[in-house]
Amino acid sequence: MEFKQEVKVWRGQADTTVVDKHQLEIQNKTNNPISILLRIFTDEPNAKEPVLESLAIDLLGFIRNHLSNRNLNELFVGRLRAFLEGIADSFGAVLKNLSGWLARELEELDYDGPMRLQRKIESIDLIQFAINDLRQIYKDLFVKGESNETLIHILSTLLQGMKKISNKNKNLELIIPSLEVIDLILKILYSIDGGAMLAKRNNHPEFRAGIDSFNNLYVQMSKKLIEDSQKDDTDVHQ
Repeated sequence: MEFKQEVKVWRGQADTTVVDKHQLEIQNKTNNPISILLRIFTDEPNAKEPVLESLAIDLLGFIRNHLSNRNLNELFVGRLRAFLEGIADSFGAVLKNLSGWLARELEELDYDGPMRLQRKIESIDLIQFAINDLRQIYKDLFVKGESNETLIHILSTLLQGMKKISNKNKNLELIIPSLEVIDLILKILYSIDGGAMLAKRNNHPEFRAGIDSFNNLYVQMSKKLIEDSQKDDTDVHQ
């Protein structure tokens, strides 16, 4: 990741004095954004949320690429764990960026257009990495801060978008990862408070609409699976 370029993007969106103050360090460590951000957030704690929200996608991409490296050393994992511990109270800013990206991708999903053969929704893939892989490195990532509220918003967006994602049950490549993220979010929320936050949202119109939409889709998918199974049995016995 060209981190200097991402810093330039952020400089156009937030207080430039924070980056200017650490410009020399950034120039010397352009391939190690974890170390850069750890130092910046230590000196400038108020910069965490705007920086994380602005750089979330590229930062997560950098971390994911490094974690996939078989030659990864424990030093990077240790720094990453310290970094996650330091941003846990502001991790909602990362999820907020991903939530907005998810909403945009679902809105642009078009099976009749050039993307009709699309096999992946990138935001869902990165959300899964953020809430699963990173939580394995730092287990208390969702214990404090506003991350849980953003998780519920992502859950609601996915529930409402599943009908479009499924494309009349034709697109398992997108359905399965989406269901996996829904399951992960539910497990995280229930592990924190036994589902109390979800219960409070149950009567919220937008969240309720998402649940009803998903329930209807589940019934349709179940019927389709039963019909296909019966058809296969009939073909076998003919």
